[in-house]
Amino acid sequence: MNRLHVDRVVSLEVLVAGGGGAAARAAVAAAQHGARTGLAVKGAVGRCGSTAVAFGEITQYAAATEPNDSPEQHFQDTVRAGKGLCDERLARVLAEEAPLRLRDLVEWGVKFERLGDKIATTQGFAHRVYRGLALELGLERSLLVPILRQIRARDIPVFEHVMIARILVDGGRVVGALGIDTKAREVVLFSTPAVVLAVGGAHELYATSATSGEMTGDGYAMAEEVGGEFVNMEFVQMGPCAFRPPYTAMAKPLWSLEPRLTNARGEEFLDRYLPKDVSRHDFFQTVEFPFTVHTIGRFLAIATASEVLAGRGTKRGGVFCDLTHLGARTIQDRIPFTHRFYRSHGVDLAKHRVEYAIAAHCFHGGVRINERCETSVPGLYAAGETAGGLRGPQRPAGNSLAEGQVFGYRAGKFAAVHARDAGVPEGKRTAALGRQSPLWPYPAPRDGLAILSLKRKIQRLMSENAMVVKNAATLEVALSGLEQIEKEDLPRLPVTRESLARAVAVKNLVRVGRRIVEASIARKESLGGFYRDDYPVRDA
Repeated sequence: MNRLHVDRVVSLEVLVAGGGGAAARAAVAAAQHGARTGLAVKGAVGRCGSTAVAFGEITQYAAATEPNDSPEQHFQDTVRAGKGLCDERLARVLAEEAPLRLRDLVEWGVKFERLGDKIATTQGFAHRVYRGLALELGLERSLLVPILRQIRARDIPVFEHVMIARILVDGGRVVGALGIDTKAREVVLFSTPAVVLAVGGAHELYATSATSGEMTGDGYAMAEEVGGEFVNMEFVQMGPCAFRPPYTAMAKPLWSLEPRLTNARGEEFLDRYLPKDVSRHDFFQTVEFPFTVHTIGRFLAIATASEVLAGRGTKRGGVFCDLTHLGARTIQDRIPFTHRFYRSHGVDLAKHRVEYAIAAHCFHGGVRINERCETSVPGLYAAGETAGGLRGPQRPAGNSLAEGQVFGYRAGKFAAVHARDAGVPEGKRTAALGRQSPLWPYPAPRDGLAILSLKRKIQRLMSENAMVVKNAATLEVALSGLEQIEKEDLPRLPVTRESLARAVAVKNLVRVGRRIVEASIARKESLGGFYRDDYPVRDA
């Protein structure tokens, strides 16, 4: 792996990287605006990324559609939830354009829950009015599938199992990207003046996450490598997720049933952590998804994580949520979608307790963008979780799905506009490629270190020291551990063409993990989903 070798060249006007809702919407928008567009997906299309696998009792798209609501109120709720740390220009775009992109989804056949001829709405986390339009069956994939049909209808080529690994620049402007085809074991050169990064977050930094395994911080690492800027990287949204069905988010309706929580020893542990003046009933009625320090519901995440760190968790790093004392009728009536979904995966909540843990759910920071989804690198755009600025330490429920559609559309549109004026001459592409170092920069080691073992080492380090409960001491452990891994362990990976993508992904995790920990060390306060027990309150 000591030299860069390209096996295949693909010429496009816009390359979109990612497999979720934001990426798919960006690809459609770029094509709608006349650009020859391609979509590179790290795994199988429709089966990887947050949008493809997420489930909740109520999965919602936030948009001001009710008579008593307005984009201005949506904007205000978004800014309020962001605790003054979100870009108000982006928040206003989201609030104003979410209804427009909703119309697209309805026209394309996305199914929403309905009350008669009207889409059903709910009042989700951090919204002051009913603004969450409920997706049918609580499946985000029900939003993704119709958009993928639009991609097929427009003959947009989809490059499956291709991990975009590097952005190529010449004179500070994008001229292409390098991808790794993990099926063909080839390096692919995409010659293009515009790249949209919508590859999600870095969930695989942690031992438990609520998404598929492709989220290794690739977009962050690639953007930083060519001069992109970060914002709010310390804000990683966490929440309780069941292990089975695979990492399913456990939302407010489930917790309102007041389950029994037990550790691996069979001990009920919640009372160890609740303040003496807080009853179990009052506590469970305040538990939200996700974790936030601003309500007493915060003790769910703190208690769960603390039990695991104290060695009282299961082998998989979880504890148990038990609803079996309630009876089947209560469960079916109160959480019908969750009951049905679990039953379809062989889990009867009336008979089986559920193993769960606090999992990484959404990255609120990311690559800084403006309203056109432009990064600081001309020709490089970002959307979805890869982009930062809109989300502060927490976000209102349903904003994530709406954000993917609003800024996915904008990223694709403005990338297409850019591509019309900035073709990539052969000479620029060749010059940029000639300056590239190998995708794996280290010489072959004398003694090998397994890639999966190193990834698990990173996950243990981050989960134990930089996840739910953080402080100066644990963060320094995490930072020094990541520095040691970068210096000593990465060069020991025996990388072949078959394992190249996995090795690059691990290298990206280390790089992004360092940025998250450094930002966490710098923020000496607690707010939203960011909690430091040595600085437990907000610093005004």
